[in-house]
Amino acid sequence: MKIQPLPMTLHMISGPRNMSTAIMYAFAQHPEIKVVDEPFYGVYLNNHPEKAHPGREVILSAMSHDEEIVIQQLHKKQQDTLLFIKNMAHHVSELKNIRWMQQHHI
Repeated sequence: MKIQPLPMTLHMISGPRNMSTAIMYAFAQHPEIKVVDEPFYGVYLNNHPEKAHPGREVILSAMSHDEEIVIQQLHKKQQDTLLFIKNMAHHVSELKNIRWMQQHHI
């Protein structure tokens, strides 16, 4: 069944070691839903150099460290579609701009 896409975002904010990745993969099975996994991970790692994470340098080289750029990238992906974002609570708890989460997000 084809659904009429709406510019809407389902934003799941989760904690570590739970079912969030399985839920994200379930949403990814739908052809009309775009899925983004932890888009603020690079921002978080850049803001916390004291944190020792596996693959830290690979993540920092692949992801933006700028919160506003990540938000712009998410808005671009959201246009005329359904977007599922999986975030970790500690990645978004220190964001300066949370207004973007109030627009078309459930």
